Amino acid sequence: MENNFNRAKQFAPFDSLRGFRALLEEKEKIKDLKKNLSEDEYEELSNKIKEIKKGNNIELIYYSNKEYIKINGLVSNIDFIYKFLVIGNIKINFNNIYKIYI
Repeated sequence: MENNFNRAKQFAPFDSLRGFRALLEEKEKIKDLKKNLSEDEYEELSNKIKEIKKGNNIELIYYSNKEYIKINGLVSNIDFIYKFLVIGNIKINFNNIYKIYI
């Protein structure tokens, strides 16, 4: 029985280009275009950003690498001069934020 198993292993598919299959799967994902906010949405988002303080637990949706990502966590840093915030170890530019839930 063991002999048959070892013999069968030699006919198993061989992935000569390691990671190539994962790359193809990634390529097949449908990418989103960045959505433009209306003036009202932009103003509402701007007001919510002004309310955020270091240590706040927030949930937000942001745009990165042609997709929208939802994240929830504590704000470890927020910089109003350079216009970014950090949740955990993820730095998010204000221009890439789509929605904020405080």
